[in-house]
Amino acid sequence: MSSSLTTKFRISKKSLEFIIGVGALLVGSMEYVLSRPVDSTCLGAAAKVATGDLPFKMGVFGIFGGIVPEFIHPFSFALITMALFPRESRGIRAIICLFWMVVDVLFEIGQAFGQQIPQFLPRILAHTKLSELLANYFLRGTYDRLDLVAICLGTASAFIISELITRGVQDETRILEKWETKSYEAEHQRQILEVGA
Repeated sequence: MSSSLTTKFRISKKSLEFIIGVGALLVGSMEYVLSRPVDSTCLGAAAKVATGDLPFKMGVFGIFGGIVPEFIHPFSFALITMALFPRESRGIRAIICLFWMVVDVLFEIGQAFGQQIPQFLPRILAHTKLSELLANYFLRGTYDRLDLVAICLGTASAFIISELITRGVQDETRILEKWETKSYEAEHQRQILEVGA
């Protein structure tokens, strides 16, 4: 297989992972901007600065509005991270997904101890804006076991999507390789590949 063919498909695979990740992140951000109080999240506060407060709030995702961000965060960030890695194996993809799952699970569990954690943040991060933002997150956030389920489902979905994308690219690469070298396993393959039907 030629290296240019491999590079071409690796880039398109990475682009697809990136597009899906960013697209899901944008969809998930609608929950914060359109459904939640403006001052409850950093994104809501940023949206207020940029556009002003919306005169209305609507439940974009209905009864699932509370858990959609917990699903989308590890899903999106895992796919975006995988897209940024130059080459990755199934094991690396699994590690990336597990990393984002652990980060999200720790933040969710941290909400269960929302009163205790902010006391230690200034000692660790000094009195910075990050320390203030994290303290607000833990103080205002609510621990929910369903959020943990959503985090695990988001992580698993990112891994499955990445596997499906990888498998599709590998299949296309094999077909193009056979077409370029004219090495078909059977006559009907030659006819299909050459005619494109």
